[in-house]
Amino acid sequence: MKKQKTNIKEKMYNHFMISGNKFTCEKMIQLNIKILQKKSKKNHKEIFKFAIMNSIPTVQLRIVKKRKRKSHKELPYVLRKKNRISLGIKSIINSSNRNLHEEILLYADKKSEVLKVKETKQQLAVAKKKFSFFRWFF
Repeated sequence: MKKQKTNIKEKMYNHFMISGNKFTCEKMIQLNIKILQKKSKKNHKEIFKFAIMNSIPTVQLRIVKKRKRKSHKELPYVLRKKNRISLGIKSIINSSNRNLHEEILLYADKKSEVLKVKETKQQLAVAKKKFSFFRWFF
């Protein structure tokens, strides 16, 4: 079984696409790449990598329901690599309000407000580590 490389550009297109119109999506992303190149002195590929690496969540909380009782437990679990990358791209795109280039620069410099929310979620997951006796956690 071959391992496929994750093409970040294609994933970005798929998450940014609105009602299946790929051409307009490509134009908007290319325009944002050009603006990134003008604003920063670094290569746009490096900026994308830094932004995605900073926005990637590693641990997430999953709600588990008991059968007979109506109690809920939140269990932390570690995300797979594919899920991490797609969630990171989704968080960048959803937090940007038509200014994708500015949001990418904020994520690359670790100054975005959404990063604080991500850090609090990860701290909650680590705090609920008492369920770590499960095989799949850490």
